[in-house]
Amino acid sequence: MAVTRRDDLLRALAARVLLFRTNMDRAAVLDPEALRMARELMRHVPDPSADLEAVLTLADLHRCRSVLLGDEAGREDAAIATALERYAGQGEAERDPVAAEETARVAALHARAREGVIAAERQRDRGQLESAVRACEAAVDGTPVQARPLRASALALWGVALRLRYEREGRPEDLDAAVAALR
Repeated sequence: MAVTRRDDLLRALAARVLLFRTNMDRAAVLDPEALRMARELMRHVPDPSADLEAVLTLADLHRCRSVLLGDEAGREDAAIATALERYAGQGEAERDPVAAEETARVAALHARAREGVIAAERQRDRGQLESAVRACEAAVDGTPVQARPLRASALALWGVALRLRYEREGRPEDLDAAVAALR
C-alpha cells in the first residue's frame, strides 16, 4: 500500500508543478495542501537516497514556490530545493560512483533548464529565451526515458519555453512543439 500511496502523491505533486509551469496557476504550488502532500510523500519514501524521482519532484515543488514567493519569502523554499537537488546524488555516490555521476548530470541539466525558464519569464531578452529553449532541449535529451517524472518535468519546462517563444515571436511551429511537449 505504501508504494501505491507514494506513487499517487508523487503524481499529484508532479501534476501541481506542471499546472503551475503550463498555466501559471499559483495556487497549484502555494496551496497548503501541496506542502501537506510533500510531507506525506516523504513519510512513504523509505530511502530517499534511492528514490531520485521523489526527491527531485519535491525539489521542483519548492523551486516553483521560491520563484513565486520571491527572494525574501521564498528563501526557505529555495534552500530546501537546493538541498534536495544536492542530496539526490549523494546517497548513490557511496554505492555507485557512475550512477551518482549520472544523477548529478541529470540534476544539473534540470537546474539549468529551470533557471533558464525562470529568467526567460522574468526578462524579455530574446537571447535569454533562446538559451532557455536550448537548456530545456538538453534536459529532455539527457533525461533517461525510464525516469518518467523527471522526463515529464523536462518536457514541461521545454513546453513552457516554447510557449513563451510563441507568445513573443508568433511562430506557429513553436506552439505546435509546445503542445507536443506538454502532452
